[in-house]
Amino acid sequence: MKKLALLLAFMFIVFSSFSQNQDKQENIKEDKKEGHLQITFAYPVGIHGINSMNYRNKVSVNILFGINGGFDGIEFGSIGNYNTGDVKGMQFAGVLNVNQKKAEGFIIGGTGNIILGKAKGFVLSSSVNFTKDTLDGFQLSTVNIGNYVKGMQLGTVNMVKEVDGFQLGVVNLAQKVKGVQMGVVNFGNKTKGAQIGIVNIAPKGEGVTPVGLINVVKGGLYELEVSGSEALYSNISFKMGVERFYSVFTASFGAYNGKFVHSTGFGFGGNIKLAEKHSLDIFGTANQIIYDGNFEGELNLLNKFNINYKYRLNKGFSLFAGPTLNVYVSKEKVDGRLGTINIPYSIYKHESKNTLVSIWSGLNLGVSYRF
Repeated sequence: MKKLALLLAFMFIVFSSFSQNQDKQENIKEDKKEGHLQITFAYPVGIHGINSMNYRNKVSVNILFGINGGFDGIEFGSIGNYNTGDVKGMQFAGVLNVNQKKAEGFIIGGTGNIILGKAKGFVLSSSVNFTKDTLDGFQLSTVNIGNYVKGMQLGTVNMVKEVDGFQLGVVNLAQKVKGVQMGVVNFGNKTKGAQIGIVNIAPKGEGVTPVGLINVVKGGLYELEVSGSEALYSNISFKMGVERFYSVFTASFGAYNGKFVHSTGFGFGGNIKLAEKHSLDIFGTANQIIYDGNFEGELNLLNKFNINYKYRLNKGFSLFAGPTLNVYVSKEKVDGRLGTINIPYSIYKHESKNTLVSIWSGLNLGVSYRF
């Protein structure tokens, strides 16, 4: 809160001072006078006084804050820097940098950076980076806001109209994405590339590959499957994503030793189209087995790798069948014996005092419906 209050106070002072000289600034030519050094205590108290915005310097030092015409070298301000012309080099502010035109180099603001022209290089702050035009480089802050970014945004929240590169944050928001979004929540209206996160949303993502728990893609894959297998007889799966890569949620039901057994699981997979109505569906899941309602039991994991041949009956329904490789790892004991499912046979089995590992191949067959 103290930083925010300081930032707002500084911005008020800067824009108030700037507005008082706006008429004069509008008459300034694009070609600035070249200066080697400017030192300002607090605008307009400095070497160039009220005309400081006419000068583009090699070295600019603003003891509190200053308004200058730009620099080609280095600028430092304990509170802030405001430039009406191009800046190039290294810029440091304890609170805020405001650059009206092109900024190139290292732009570092303690709280924030505002760049109204094109930016190229590294833009870093603790709270907010705002780039109105284009950025070719790197943004690092708690919140990054931009128009067009070619490069990388790294922050808690990244918001941009268009990104060609990489967004890494808790929440990534973009109208158009070409590249990769990685975060807890990723939203790319038009996405060509990859989204990696817990929730991935691409309303017009024709070229997107979502990798996550919840994947919402226009025209994507949303499929419910019901199947049977040799270990847990009844299985339900829901797949969401796109054909080439989807996430799958599973639930299975069965019985062992006269008790109810069920499992919940998660995995990933993809479809390979063979012909108009024929495809291969390849996916793997990890499923935690719950015996007799004991949710606090030991490790009891059934890992399944499936290769299903799928025949599409119509737009919605398909039939499928295929082999399954099962790897069962259990530390759960029932009546002194490890394991809580019926294992038909084993092609590999190892049992220690506390862990059972069994591998076998099986069969999976069922019906699916696409929404």
